Amino acid sequence: MHLSIAHGGPVVPDEYVNGITARIAELGLSKHITFLGRVPHAEMPRVYAAHHVLVFASVRNEGMPMVMMEAMCAGCAVPNTGSGGSIELAERAGTPLFPKDHPFALSRLLSALEKDRPRVAEIALRGQQTVCREFTIEQMMERTSEAFTRVAGQRGASVLQAASS
Repeated sequence: MHLSIAHGGPVVPDEYVNGITARIAELGLSKHITFLGRVPHAEMPRVYAAHHVLVFASVRNEGMPMVMMEAMCAGCAVPNTGSGGSIELAERAGTPLFPKDHPFALSRLLSALEKDRPRVAEIALRGQQTVCREFTIEQMMERTSEAFTRVAGQRGASVLQAASS
């Protein structure tokens, strides 16, 4: 197994990255890990295509994760934490979940996936099909429009009710 790490952070490695790099060397894992550094968005399809798995280890409650969808479209299996909007995608695609801030659970999951390549291919195909089938821009805009309509309807009803009281 080989781990590649790409990030959108600072161009020059900071103290945190330097500490991780030193720990990797100390553990004798340098030949198994490559730091790609800061990768521009336009180059990410090349990165996805060169890998079988993208670990989406977000701990934030973000919206719909485009990185996760892009990796799935490119044919990567995407184990993830299910944080924020990623849970909707994870549930629909049946991707493996691991707890936030739980490196041992992640390492066990990756070890199991490394030993079961057909499962990785199945997860990747299911994710790719799900994104292409259910997360087109048209479908996402339609769901957003429906949500806005529901919210506006609820708010309008409460305003009318308050005005009539």
